[in-house]
Amino acid sequence: MFQKGDYTLEIKFQGDMTKKIVGVYRASYFDKLANETRYVVSTKFQPTDARRAFPCFDEPGFKSTFSLRVVRPRNLTCISNMPIHSEELNTPEPGYTTVFFEKSVPMVTYLAPQYVVVSSTHKYHIPLAKQAPNVEYAASIAPKMVEFYEDYFQVKYPLPKLDIIGIPEFISGAMEH
Repeated sequence: MFQKGDYTLEIKFQGDMTKKIVGVYRASYFDKLANETRYVVSTKFQPTDARRAFPCFDEPGFKSTFSLRVVRPRNLTCISNMPIHSEELNTPEPGYTTVFFEKSVPMVTYLAPQYVVVSSTHKYHIPLAKQAPNVEYAASIAPKMVEFYEDYFQVKYPLPKLDIIGIPEFISGAMEH
C-alpha cells in the first residue's frame, strides 16, 4: 500500500494530430514568395481539448506544472510559452532535434505548454508585405499592454517570455495564449 506523500506518475502515450483546430493540429498556408504550401503544427487546448493531446484532468480548477519536449526535423523551428532549456541534435535520429523547454509555472491544462513548429528557420517571416504594419503594431503595443495590466491588477506576468505569432486558420473568441 502507498504511504502518504507526494508521488510522480509517468504515463507513456501517443496523441493524435488532427486537421481540426483542436488539441494538436496541423494548419497550412500558401507562401507566395516560395510559391509553395507550408505547414504549421500548433495547439489549441481551450476550453477542454488538452485531453485530445495527453491524459489529464482537463478542467479549469486543476493546475499542474509541465515539462515539454518536442522532436522536430532539424530544418524547422519551434516555440512554446516557456523558454528553451536545451536541445539535443540528431536525437532521436539523424536530421532531428529534440527540444527541451523549461518547466512551466503551475497552470491549467488549456494553457499547458503551447507549441508551434513552423516550416521556416527564420526568426521573422512575414510572407505578405502589407501585413508588416500589423506586425509592427502588435510588437510595439504588447509590452505596453503587459505593463499596463501588471500595474492595474498588481500582478506580475507569470511567464519568463511572451511570443506573438500569427497562426493560419486559427479561430478563437479570446485566448490568453
